[in-house]
Amino acid sequence: MFAQVSLGGAQRELLVVPAEAVIRTGRRALVYVADEAGRYRPVAVEIGEQVDEWIVIRSGLVAGQQVVASGQFLIDSEASLQGVMARAAAASAAEPFRTTGVVVEIEGNRITLEHAPVPALRWPAMTMPFSLADATLARGLKKGQAVSFTFNKQGDDYRITAIAPQAATADPHAGHAPAAAASGAAR
Repeated sequence: MFAQVSLGGAQRELLVVPAEAVIRTGRRALVYVADEAGRYRPVAVEIGEQVDEWIVIRSGLVAGQQVVASGQFLIDSEASLQGVMARAAAASAAEPFRTTGVVVEIEGNRITLEHAPVPALRWPAMTMPFSLADATLARGLKKGQAVSFTFNKQGDDYRITAIAPQAATADPHAGHAPAAAASGAAR
């Protein structure tokens, strides 16, 4: 038995995009919108029903915006990778590291320290130069003096942001507490 059915309803205008233009992340739906100078930016959209190869966009876009309909996964993958790399670089640049050491040399806005291991960077104890965030940080420091210091990574350079003399008992070269200075008469 055959039947022919026609359904009617009120016509309405809808904003639609090709179904392949929508990236569904599980929590949200995205499309990449073409901006000036060949740049693309992700835009969160609320999607509606899908009819054949078209998806209704309920919000997030306006008529006339150009969306990437093919290759958007490549753009999304590259953007995700760049975001991960930028976050990692920012985290390592911003993360302060703290350790102790002994002043080997001070020259302008650079200081060479024989420092203790830095586990967060997987560094063993070693002697290396650091730049100073401010040359006045080294004011009052002398060769052979035990210090504690804080540094971070700035590009390819390691920069000291804080440095202070340590108590004499914390000298890593001493191996024992120094003798106290005698005061008064000997008994």
